[in-house]
Amino acid sequence: MVSPEPTCHGACFEGVQVYFCDPHSPWQPLESHEAVVRPIAATTTHTGLAIQAELDDADYPAGIKISDEQMAGLPLDRHTFHGDWNHTLRPE
Repeated sequence: MVSPEPTCHGACFEGVQVYFCDPHSPWQPLESHEAVVRPIAATTTHTGLAIQAELDDADYPAGIKISDEQMAGLPLDRHTFHGDWNHTLRPE
């Protein structure tokens, strides 16, 4: 989701704009998991892409370490843009 270009409230100097949060803005702070998931779930594109999203509130163990060897063994296709974040896990 891309927010609209903000209006400069306060000081604008040397090409740097300083903003404060407008309490009357339609953009609400992300104060809950639902506030994060809801806008993602409502995403569509002009080509017809629709997103389905829901909160997974299951408990998962923390602190699991994956070795470099385990990562290297995964069938990942890293994307050109930010391949360290964006990748496809091929089924095998």
